[in-house]
Amino acid sequence: MSFTTRQSRKGEISSWKAYAPAHSSKLAIEAVDRVMRGEGAPSPIYEGEDSVIAYMLDGKNGKYEVPLPAVGEPKLAILETYTKEHSAEYQSQALIDLACQMRTQISNWDEVKEIIIHTSHHTHYVIGTGAGDPQKMDPKATRETLDHSIMYIFAVALQDGAWHHVKSYAPERAQRQTRWLYGTK
Repeated sequence: MSFTTRQSRKGEISSWKAYAPAHSSKLAIEAVDRVMRGEGAPSPIYEGEDSVIAYMLDGKNGKYEVPLPAVGEPKLAILETYTKEHSAEYQSQALIDLACQMRTQISNWDEVKEIIIHTSHHTHYVIGTGAGDPQKMDPKATRETLDHSIMYIFAVALQDGAWHHVKSYAPERAQRQTRWLYGTK
C-alpha cells in the first residue's frame, strides 16, 4: 500500500512525480500477485484507529463511503472520470485550448504587454503564482515542474498554437525567451 500527499508535487518537483503512474501500476500488479498466491492483508484496513481512513482522511472516527452499483445495474463510474487531452496538469487543460485559440487573434506580438489570467482558487494555489514556487517560472526547471506552471503552459501554448507531449517541455523550448515568463522578449 502506498500514499502520496500533494507535498510531493509542490516546490521543485523531482522525477518522483514522473514515475508515479508506473509506481502505482507496479503496486497494483504486486497486490494482485500476492492475492493470487493466497496472501492476506491487514484487517480491517480501512476502519479503526490506525487505519487508512484514520491516518489519511478524517481521523479514527472518520467515515468514507464508496457508492457501488446494485446487482445487475450497469457499471458506469468510468463515465464520471476526467481524462486529459493534453499532457499537462489537469487544471491547465482549458487554458491550453484558450491560448491556442487566442493566438489566432494576435497579429503583433509586440503589442502584448502582459497577460493576466483569472482562475479558480485551487488552480491559482496549485499551478499559479499562488503556489509560491519560484521554480514554476524557471526556464531550467524540470518537465515535472513545468507541468505544474500555468505561466509556462499558457505562454508556450499561446506562442506555439499547440501543445505537444515532448516538444512543449523540451529544454530548448523551455529556455526560449518569453517576456511574459522571464521579463524579456
